[in-house]
Amino acid sequence: MSGILPLLAGAVVVAILMATVNSKPKINGNTVIIQYGMPVKVFSVISLIIAIFVSYEATKATSDQVILATLCTIGFYLASISLMLEFIVVKISYDDSKIYTCSPWRKSRIIPWVEIVNLKYSVSAQWHVVSTRSSGCIRIHDLLNGKQTFLDEINKR
Repeated sequence: MSGILPLLAGAVVVAILMATVNSKPKINGNTVIIQYGMPVKVFSVISLIIAIFVSYEATKATSDQVILATLCTIGFYLASISLMLEFIVVKISYDDSKIYTCSPWRKSRIIPWVEIVNLKYSVSAQWHVVSTRSSGCIRIHDLLNGKQTFLDEINKR
């Protein structure tokens, strides 16, 4: 039973985060901005605090557990730093002529609307993938505030 508790806790956290997603994007003049909301950003900070706690607990490992404790600590830090980068840095904005992307995973891009060639959804990753002719893909995660407005705009064009 205790092995299932972390899974249930994870499912509850994801459900709470999904419930906090705002369907309305941020608007600045003629530019529409979609980005992760504050609850998701706070979750990423909490994940870093958990990683710090795990590293503290790892210092108490016995000599035969040091390698496992070190690997767990590294895993928690990598996961929490990745979450923080994704949730705090990612921003997609658009206006009448172009889409502007900002991500820690690749350089910022300015993509004309006419570049879009396909839109599909990945159930396992929980994101929409917008394919372009020459600028790669834009991934629109379900936790992004205002995502539906952007998807509607793509479908109109």
